[in-house]
Amino acid sequence: MTVAAVGAKLALYLVNLPQEKMAMYTIFMLLLVILVGSFFTVRKFKMISSDIDMKSLVKAGMKSTTLFAVFMGIFVFIYYSYIDTHYFPDLIADRIELAKAAAVENPDINLENVQKMGEMWFSPKTHATFTLFGLTVAGAIYSFFISLFMRKVRGFGKN
Repeated sequence: MTVAAVGAKLALYLVNLPQEKMAMYTIFMLLLVILVGSFFTVRKFKMISSDIDMKSLVKAGMKSTTLFAVFMGIFVFIYYSYIDTHYFPDLIADRIELAKAAAVENPDINLENVQKMGEMWFSPKTHATFTLFGLTVAGAIYSFFISLFMRKVRGFGKN
């Protein structure tokens, strides 16, 4: 799962898409990888033992998605620290430009504060943390619904 996601992320980088489109495609790709990986993990676990309870199926799905989330969190940190190093400085510069435009009408906007907050939120460490958390939550939700699907629909997980 991780190799496919990393390969797709690097392919998107090489295509040189705009930031918004690249982020959207990356999110969709990661969610698809989690869905497919969770499905096949739960299905394999169900095929090994057909009389398995719901809790064990969800745990099986969560094992693969959590491992994927950890590896993707590490990759995201490395990716934005060493490969796509201009991504976050560009985002910070865009926010400062928006703040300068808004400062004309609202003089209470502190541009130094905008810079500090941008550097805090738009960093590889913060992005990797949110990626780890988001993928783990998505994996939990997908594992639950796939496990529910496997328990209710006949024909899945039978030899």
